Amino acid sequence: MSRAVHPSSGVITIGGKSESKDESFKLSDLQSCRKYVAFLTVVYFLMVLTQVCNLLFMTFAGQTFPLLFEIYRNPTIKDFCRKQYPKYIATKNCSSTGSCWVFINESKVLCTTSHYDFISIRNDFEVPVEYVKLGTTLQNAGLMIGAIVAGNLADIYGRKKVLFIGTTGMMISLLATSFAPSFVIFTFLRFFDMLFTGGKHCVSNPYFMENLPDKHRMWIATVVTYSPNYIILSGIAYLCNDWKTLSRVAAGLTVLPLIMIPYLKDTPRWLIRKGRSKKAVEAAIYIERWDKKVSPEKAKHISYIIAKSVEEEIEKSSKPNLNYYFYHLFRDRKLGSYTVIFAISLFSTSFISYGIAYNMDALAGTVYMNVVILGVARYSINVIAAILEFTVERVGRRLLHCVSAGFIVVVMGVVSIIYLFTWHQIEEYKAIVEAGGQGKLTIGLSSKIMERL
Repeated sequence: MSRAVHPSSGVITIGGKSESKDESFKLSDLQSCRKYVAFLTVVYFLMVLTQVCNLLFMTFAGQTFPLLFEIYRNPTIKDFCRKQYPKYIATKNCSSTGSCWVFINESKVLCTTSHYDFISIRNDFEVPVEYVKLGTTLQNAGLMIGAIVAGNLADIYGRKKVLFIGTTGMMISLLATSFAPSFVIFTFLRFFDMLFTGGKHCVSNPYFMENLPDKHRMWIATVVTYSPNYIILSGIAYLCNDWKTLSRVAAGLTVLPLIMIPYLKDTPRWLIRKGRSKKAVEAAIYIERWDKKVSPEKAKHISYIIAKSVEEEIEKSSKPNLNYYFYHLFRDRKLGSYTVIFAISLFSTSFISYGIAYNMDALAGTVYMNVVILGVARYSINVIAAILEFTVERVGRRLLHCVSAGFIVVVMGVVSIIYLFTWHQIEEYKAIVEAGGQGKLTIGLSSKIMERL
């Protein structure tokens, strides 16, 4: 009985006839919205959630309480002694200096107790604002280093191993950060937090995309993304109320993807490109078994198709096992131009998004609502882009990118023009505030501030 493989479809035929539907197999079948991809999506969502906890950690932990908005950021003072307690559960005492406290169920509580929206690192380490900003910058340096290192390691050793190591390292460093005794040690540990975060981000995103069907990549990757996790993180931070608890809770959340990653496999297509046919067969059969039983005959079919695919890959490339590094992006002029354009686009969006995220203390209102607003705004655009790309045939990724980039240019241009004509007034007001005086506060902010004075 003759057996042949049609390279275009990856389907085995026997005796000139195609196999039955139950026994046919195509490599593209592995990239379909079935149980394995659904499980992978959940794992990816949890990984992104923990990465967001790290990326925006300093948004909450690094609040700097500037003078201009300190009336919004001052702690709330609660007088516990004004409340009437039954005599059998509370007693009031006062010292000769005038300080008073109450014993409530044998717990000592000062009458006037300060309450912060979120207790930042400055409450524990008492460092200048400039040090906090510098520490955040150093932490983000770790983010970039981690992305470069993990990307190369993932291309050599596989995505799964790097993701597991990165998740383990993130969990340990997050937990260790919560016990930091000084600002220097805190920054040192946070550097490793961000190192593992950058590595996970660099690897998890392409790994997720490799497993998605081509038709559904855009909308799934746009819906399951960082933006909705901004909202979730804001709720977690609200419940934690201080940076130490937030760090420990984030470490606890990291355990979830850590115990799920062992149930994943490296992408068969990536293994084929690396010439690792045995592991590619194991991965393909494992993924198939999530949906249906794989008979011994079909397992042989899968092995045969993958073996042929590996041979074809070797024929196409004289160096199938070549590992690519960062500099390879610029060895080809066309690929280099794509890289530069993509990098500029990411810089512009990151400049806006994280510029706001790391300066929430310069905005009126609570940091929780500001992060929620930022997440909702980002996610709204994500959903709109996903719907347009999936439903409107003429709308492609290039058009969406051009429209987004053009919108950013226009908005930033308008902001620059406004600042150009008002910078002297802004600088004058800053000087007045720094001198301890009161300048003319504008628009709605002025009325809100004056009402609280």
